[in-house]
Amino acid sequence: MSSTDSILIQRLRFPLAVMVVFIHSGNRPFVDGGEWFRVMFADVIPAIAVPLFFMISGYLFFQGLERWNWDNWRKKMRRRVHTLLIPYLIWATLYIAYVYFHQCRLSLCADEGWIPVGQWLSDHGGISMWWDSIVTENGHPLGYRMISAHPFHRVLWFVRDLMVVNVLSPTIHWALRKGGKMVLIALLILYLLQLWPPFHCIGITCVFFYTAGAYQKKRLERNLFKVEGIIVVGIISPFGAHDSHPAKRFLHTTETDLVYRVGRSFCEPFGCASS
Repeated sequence: MSSTDSILIQRLRFPLAVMVVFIHSGNRPFVDGGEWFRVMFADVIPAIAVPLFFMISGYLFFQGLERWNWDNWRKKMRRRVHTLLIPYLIWATLYIAYVYFHQCRLSLCADEGWIPVGQWLSDHGGISMWWDSIVTENGHPLGYRMISAHPFHRVLWFVRDLMVVNVLSPTIHWALRKGGKMVLIALLILYLLQLWPPFHCIGITCVFFYTAGAYQKKRLERNLFKVEGIIVVGIISPFGAHDSHPAKRFLHTTETDLVYRVGRSFCEPFGCASS
């Protein structure tokens, strides 16, 4: 990795982490700033954070894998067991235990007795609580159902998707070797249109941006995060969201509504504009 990339990644980690906190804070830091200000600075701008984290992850994972080496891949996967899988299982288990004991306390306070742990786990999805027990469906302009699946501790979806895409990295390497930029273009189209199979363990946001980071490291072998690259990520991140996403609502309700309407009028003849 170049020294420029190393320094920039170090500098990006803290502000990106703050953006993620804003996303999950319920916008409380900006509740008195007005709707436009709240949505802009608590939803739209922070929308760049998760895609950039996926891009950085792909770039770093493919460090040393520009030319495929199974020994290096196995070493990286063993490290990910300690840095991703084990912490993931610990945090997921602690959160599930916390919610269980909290609900038992409420049950005891209501004189309803202790909740049997087996029954409680079964009622909340059983083993899937560690992976995809919370499943929601979102509408799509093309009429098919979009699946969004989260672990019981919802915020762990990022780590889950990252573990899955790391396992799939040999396939990503093969696809980039065969298709190069065309793979990225295809994934970009799928991301912008939100066309993706109803997988419960990995989404198009993860696949596209992780692959983009891997492509930069595998093909270019030069500075990854140029200013224009960050700008591009920031621009396309909200447009890849479904209509319920705050960033998309921002486009409906502010001065940029004109840009959104122009884009929508262009897409309508092709059946890809949302209502």
